[in-house]
Amino acid sequence: MTKRNGLEFTTGVAALVLAVAAVVLFAFSYTTGYYTFGQMQSILITILLGAGILAEIVALFVRGKIPEAFWPKLLTFGVTALFAAASMLIIGDRVEGIGNCIVTDYDSGHGGEEAIYLSAAASILLLVAVVYNIIGSFARDKVAEKAFIKGKSTARVIGFGLSTVLVLLAVLIPTMNLVKGNGNGKEGGDTENFVHTQSGGTYKVSFNANNGNAEDMPNYQFLCSDFKGLVAADSRFFTDVALTLDGQGGYTLFSEAYVVESDKRCEIGDDTGLGLVLTMNAEGTYMENEDGTYTTSVPTHAVVEMQSDTYSSQIKSAFGMNVAGNEEDGVYDSGDVPAVLDYVPETIWTMEGGAVKGWVKASETGGAASSADDGGVENPADASAQGDVTVTSDDGATTITFRADGTYRFVFDTYNVEDLGTYSYEGGTLTLTNSKDAVATAEGDPLKLHYVTAVSEQLTGDFTIPAADLQ
Repeated sequence: MTKRNGLEFTTGVAALVLAVAAVVLFAFSYTTGYYTFGQMQSILITILLGAGILAEIVALFVRGKIPEAFWPKLLTFGVTALFAAASMLIIGDRVEGIGNCIVTDYDSGHGGEEAIYLSAAASILLLVAVVYNIIGSFARDKVAEKAFIKGKSTARVIGFGLSTVLVLLAVLIPTMNLVKGNGNGKEGGDTENFVHTQSGGTYKVSFNANNGNAEDMPNYQFLCSDFKGLVAADSRFFTDVALTLDGQGGYTLFSEAYVVESDKRCEIGDDTGLGLVLTMNAEGTYMENEDGTYTTSVPTHAVVEMQSDTYSSQIKSAFGMNVAGNEEDGVYDSGDVPAVLDYVPETIWTMEGGAVKGWVKASETGGAASSADDGGVENPADASAQGDVTVTSDDGATTITFRADGTYRFVFDTYNVEDLGTYSYEGGTLTLTNSKDAVATAEGDPLKLHYVTAVSEQLTGDFTIPAADLQ
């Protein structure tokens, strides 16, 4: 009579426990806000994990009920393949994120490192489960004396039970400590002006034409280009913003724009050629206002990443995507390119539940934040703080705001176009340099300026500027 092989059964149970723990960690990686379920290979990984666990349960049941059956052994090989494939896909999905964290450290603080630690831990548990299944698959069924079998089975259960617990502890404890450590304890910021509070949490908002709110999105999205016109014009484009308040006066801001085609997010290298990576990661301080809103500071550190593909690179050029005039794909750190900090001004936020309901630049409010539901569109003509001067074009269709720091902002509301550049006013001559290094000049009093946008030569503005406004 064939007895149930204790080694094979025990390794199967151990593999099942590790796989379930891996699923829990994989699911937790999406609570950080860094990954969104449905992106990359999330659905396929979930299918592989579910199929593997179900097959493992069936194999264990059959081993216990019909020990002489051979096909459960074949099922074990299938389980092994499913777990191994899921582990490799998790690693593959997270390779870019791991590289970014190691090389630039810019993902820490908004969930990047935490999500990667959780994903790596899940992958490790799956690989150990694979090893257990392989060990069990080589076990042979044999008949031995009853007492010997019983003692050997007990020792085997204890051994694999302890090893499984040790593996879980070795992976789970360091992982959770790292996640906890990276989620808190971030330093930096102007603590003199931004007091520490106990209010924390992550608040999000997403703009897309299919959401019915593309027309309502503010002109600036904490990115290196104005996406209001793009998102409103093409339902494939999304813009997401996530603000995390740590409850101790520190914030992290993650903003991104991306393309979705046929219900799948387009990645770099897809055959669609529409893959796009455009993200902003910023860190700074915040304070809670008496009216329940929050004010975030200009960040102490920020990083923009811009990557495009065959067709998305053409879109990038058409809509003036650039970082401080640089159109080349790459990672732009505020430590090397200080202008990156300008994309995240001091901002007043309105929250409701876990959602961002509105935000507006602090210099342009006079008090309350505008609403993301009723437009939340900033008014450039109100930008008069800190020595800024806003001039309206002769036809009233466009504005230019000359900032005290030597930069300017051109806005063409009709076409949802915004240009950022630098200017100088010396010896009675005004010189503007846009993001494509095109130069426009004007002199005299008043100055007659003809401005051509970096987006299109067809989008222009004519201004009459009193010289006294620039002095």
